[in-house]
Amino acid sequence: MKNNKTICIIDDDAIYVYALKFLINTTNTYQSIIVYENGKQAFEAFEQQIQQGISLPETVLLDINMPIWDGWRFLEALEKIYTDKNMHLYVMTSSVNSYDYNKASSFSIVKGCFEKPLKAADIQQITESLN
Repeated sequence: MKNNKTICIIDDDAIYVYALKFLINTTNTYQSIIVYENGKQAFEAFEQQIQQGISLPETVLLDINMPIWDGWRFLEALEKIYTDKNMHLYVMTSSVNSYDYNKASSFSIVKGCFEKPLKAADIQQITESLN
């Protein structure tokens, strides 16, 4: 049975998002999945939700390399307006550079960093962190 939770994927790769949504749906943890193609689109939606007092998704999976606004710019903007530590925001990256992992952990709202593509075990770890 699915919980009344929402997960947000911020990633510009439609094929990867499709596969990730399939993987997420196998967990039966989330009632809805929201997708944004870049950080600016996601930030504007989150900003509007905050202004209207609407809860943000419990879990966010954020890609780093995207057009328009990359993940870093999204994180910098979001940290300025959102301080709730209950959000489970995870960075996803295909980078193997330790700089990216260190930079991700420097943001207080980031709970962890995963190498793309995410695996079933990664999704399981993320869903278990909600409990």
